Amino acid sequence: MARIPSRQETYYAAQTAAHVDPTMKDCILKLYRSAIRVGDEWEDDFKRVSAPGLVLWGEKDPYAAAEFGARLAQKTRARFVSFPGCSHWWQLERPAEVAAELERHWTTA
Repeated sequence: MARIPSRQETYYAAQTAAHVDPTMKDCILKLYRSAIRVGDEWEDDFKRVSAPGLVLWGEKDPYAAAEFGARLAQKTRARFVSFPGCSHWWQLERPAEVAAELERHWTTA
């Protein structure tokens, strides 16, 4: 059974959708249609990442599980931060915490 989005998720989605014009829709559709084997073409490049990295993720992202973000962080030797209880819109749900993580990354990288 499909999960019903929260009122907050619905609000954020509506706010984002209000800024999506026909050009953006076309670009997103082309991107999604090209995503047949996501990440396969980047696998070798992950080994060459040498800069400190930070991967931020919503623990309850309905579109991409937090495990995907954790694997990405592991492959790039980045620090992984999952925001508990947050969805795909973690940056809007927890702006102060996100800002703190970014500041921490920028001051230690």
